[in-house]
Amino acid sequence: MAEFSTENSYLSTIAWFSRNGPSGQFHNETIAKPLCTISQLYKTNNFLSKIAINIRTEKWNEIISGLRKRGWIVTAKYYGFDAGIDDDFLILRKGLKKIMFGWTNWFEGEIKCNDGIFEYLESEFDLEFEYGEPTSLKSKVILTYRIQSLPLFIVRKLKLLKIK
Repeated sequence: MAEFSTENSYLSTIAWFSRNGPSGQFHNETIAKPLCTISQLYKTNNFLSKIAINIRTEKWNEIISGLRKRGWIVTAKYYGFDAGIDDDFLILRKGLKKIMFGWTNWFEGEIKCNDGIFEYLESEFDLEFEYGEPTSLKSKVILTYRIQSLPLFIVRKLKLLKIK
């Protein structure tokens, strides 16, 4: 049996299936269901299980700016009329790693990611996060932001992304 790396186990699993799985006429039907199940497992909140809350606005912006300078890219950003004034939302990615950022002017910043990334952020930015119930990173709020976020190709075309 193939060994899977813990860092990229999703990709390793897909690679293993493509090498060792069935082939031929019914390949797609046979492999599609297991891969969909694996994909769903990796997209569940178990991998983005904790949410840091009450992050001061200055520190929240510093984390985003610092990560962007370290090669993280913005894959979603809220561009509503009140973006950065009343609310804000963005997703940063680097490879398979993902961090969600939410902010409101009433409750400050929030960050949602996995434990390993939280450990990295705490050491890299000299922080100790407070975890709890989110305001701006609740599932329904995230869905609303995602619907109102511009696709990245439009953001790039309009030159809306700036590193602070």
